[in-house]
Amino acid sequence: MKSKKGKNKNDISNHIEFGINVNFYPHNFANEINDLIKERIDLELKSALKKLKDELPDQNQTEEQFHPIFGSYFDVWWKINRKDWANKLREVIIKHRDISHNWQFISSQIELLQKYYDANVILIECLRSDCFLTREVRDKIEDELFLPMAEIEKRKEQK
Repeated sequence: MKSKKGKNKNDISNHIEFGINVNFYPHNFANEINDLIKERIDLELKSALKKLKDELPDQNQTEEQFHPIFGSYFDVWWKINRKDWANKLREVIIKHRDISHNWQFISSQIELLQKYYDANVILIECLRSDCFLTREVRDKIEDELFLPMAEIEKRKEQK
């Protein structure tokens, strides 16, 4: 499936770019945070997300508040504050979920990650299909699919 930029949605570089790119525009971020806050996440993360949401100006403006040249107050605010705000969001994500690090992968590393990702997608599709696997093999694949190699080796040693 293609995204708006013409890239494949399953292209891992899209996910890596989002993780390190502060140029995204949070059209619905306030709503997404509200949805997240309703989920079962720890209180410290909920509080940090709510604090970030509260920093965003109100996106629901009347016509009088819309400037024909500069756009909405939100647009102006975002142009000025997006990098600082996105960096705060990144810090929250890193602190609470240990993701979105600025990895600075080179193209060969991205290519290798893409191959790993593609292989896992194929494996998951096979597991969801009617392919013939014994229950034991299927369970082993599902149990170890996303484990680090060190953990898989540790499990082998324990047997």
